[in-house]
Amino acid sequence: MDGMNAKKTVFIIGATNRPDIIDPALLRPGRLDQLIYIPLPDQDSRLQIFKSCLRKSPVSKDVNLAALAQYTNGFSGADITEICQRACKYAIRENIEKVCCFVEHSVKSHSVNFVYPGLIYNSYLRN
Repeated sequence: MDGMNAKKTVFIIGATNRPDIIDPALLRPGRLDQLIYIPLPDQDSRLQIFKSCLRKSPVSKDVNLAALAQYTNGFSGADITEICQRACKYAIRENIEKVCCFVEHSVKSHSVNFVYPGLIYNSYLRN
């Protein structure tokens, strides 16, 4: 970067889900040494993300996380996190007395239908 002395112990790490809008000045030779693309999670990874996001939430026995992982193909980890957060809010809103009623209905009929995969949604907005 301009104005920086040569130091070998300095690492600058950035992350974005919108690489198409990175300032071209940052991508000039000598600015960033490597760009690393991390692909969207596969089905097993999505299942682990669901489990991680819901580990502190009461989840009904009839919620099939494997089916949800299959149903959310093309979703990023952030998208899946939003699904879980929305589902928790809908479950609380549906029955404030029984927070443990986190049923598959709340997840499928509310959350997944209102969350679009980030890259698909962003490309839809641009067109």
